Amino acid sequence: MRRFGRLLGAALVAAPALMVVPPSAYADVLVPEPGGTTLVPTAEINATGPSVSNDGRWVVYAAQSDPDTGADAGTGIGRRSAYRVDLLTGATVELSVVPDGARRGDTVLPRISGDGCVVVAITEIAYDLFRDDDRDLRWDVYRLVVPECGGEPNAWELVSSGPLGTARDGVFTDSAPAVSGSGAVIAYVHQSDATLYRLATISIIDTTIPIDEPGRAREVAGVPVEAPARAFRYRGFYEPSLSQNGRHLAFTADALASDRLPGWSTGAIRGGWATTQVYVWDRLAADQTTAVHLVSGASGAPSELGAHSPQLSGDGRVVAFVSGSRDLVPAILPRCDDAADCPTQVYRYDRDTDGNGVFDEPPRVQYLTIVSALAAGRVRSGLATAGDAASWAPALNVDGSSIAFVTDATNLMPSRRAGGGTATDGDVLVA
Repeated sequence: MRRFGRLLGAALVAAPALMVVPPSAYADVLVPEPGGTTLVPTAEINATGPSVSNDGRWVVYAAQSDPDTGADAGTGIGRRSAYRVDLLTGATVELSVVPDGARRGDTVLPRISGDGCVVVAITEIAYDLFRDDDRDLRWDVYRLVVPECGGEPNAWELVSSGPLGTARDGVFTDSAPAVSGSGAVIAYVHQSDATLYRLATISIIDTTIPIDEPGRAREVAGVPVEAPARAFRYRGFYEPSLSQNGRHLAFTADALASDRLPGWSTGAIRGGWATTQVYVWDRLAADQTTAVHLVSGASGAPSELGAHSPQLSGDGRVVAFVSGSRDLVPAILPRCDDAADCPTQVYRYDRDTDGNGVFDEPPRVQYLTIVSALAAGRVRSGLATAGDAASWAPALNVDGSSIAFVTDATNLMPSRRAGGGTATDGDVLVA
């Protein structure tokens, strides 16, 4: 379980009641031949980054193809590709097969829609020969409707188009794309088009609008108009997470995105990275000047040490995130002498504490709680006791009632484990 914590933590609770059987690191699978539907045996290794449909039946993940078998036989070089496994039958197929005549390339970070009908991935392969020039920075976002929902094998549709409808290229591969429950709305991270600074930004795509018509693409709200100062280093806007209906978007940014006039944040050390915070944006709010809300803050003030890794529940009400800051909620936190080394904890933000269906009203009760902790009632002080080591990689089920996360803490379970391993190893827990 320790090794799986890093790879599978984000997929364990995609449905309210779900047990995910991890794909084998070395597995005999079936893949479609290029241009056809005949299945041929192959093998994949080093499976990572699973994504699960709401019913728990379908799992997509990226893996390295075997250059000695299947579609890549004889190439001598394996490539990263997207695979889908049916947990009902155990059958596995490769989704991102290289079309005849196309240049080989990797496909990474596949994500599946809640209904299991749409797979979104970042790829170097130019599936759209009319819009994708297949040169220079080749990474683009593509969308595939699976055959069970009326799609055709390998019929990938371009998502990451620029203002003229051509492939954008240069999509960032360190943030996975986010997809709504139906697969109609997709969010992804790419380089900003602004001429004064080249930072990451998020575009939200409505695929129900044709690729060359206005309104299909929209940039995330809260981006400052002016370029950041050079006193700190900035990344921009990244780590998107969409609600099932595509209305709400949670994200990480090193900007003051919820201010009426957004500006760029500062950092702890000049020349170092600016502090990031987690925000949520209601894309359909009547007043867009107040549609972005700070999540990783207390009493409206951003957290001192920042936050990252947001995850939304299906309706967008609950946001889980990670922070090493010590000013978010009253709790007994592990000692840390250096702010940069404070163990990260997992937090839960409730956007509708009174349950009336209206999000982001002034809360009447505590809206922010610490998840990676022992309940306050179990200790004499009346305060929750946080994990004694880092927790990270939160994942929510559809209704937000359960949160899975990876932890290196030893005090959150009845039995203590030995600890150790690398910095990215941990155990998977569910709160």
